[in-house]
Amino acid sequence: MNLIREILTCFWDQCYNSLMVGALEKVPSVRHDFQKLEWESIGRILVYGFNQVNFFPLFLSKAFVSILFFGEESLTDSLLLDPSKSYVSLEERDVIDSKALTLSIK
Repeated sequence: MNLIREILTCFWDQCYNSLMVGALEKVPSVRHDFQKLEWESIGRILVYGFNQVNFFPLFLSKAFVSILFFGEESLTDSLLLDPSKSYVSLEERDVIDSKALTLSIK
C-alpha cells in the first residue's frame, strides 16, 4: 500500500508540474500532445488511487473536480469566483462580491 501511495505521489507531482496550470488550485492545461486518450488514462489513475488507497490529489481545482464528478450543471458562481478572490485587493474583492450579488438577484 505504501509503495502505491508513493508511486501515486510521484505521478501527481509530475502532473502538477507539467500538465496543470494555476497557482493555488490546478486545472489541466490544453496541450497538443495530450488528447482524449491521455486524459482518460489520467482519470483512470485518479479513480484507481482513490478506490485502492484513498489517495486524492488535493491541488485540483474544486470547480474542475465538481464538473468531473457531477457534470457542468453542478458548477456554481462561487466555485468559479472564490479562488480568484485570493489574487485581488480587498476593494476589488468587494466589487466582485457586489457584482455577483447583482447577477444573482436578476
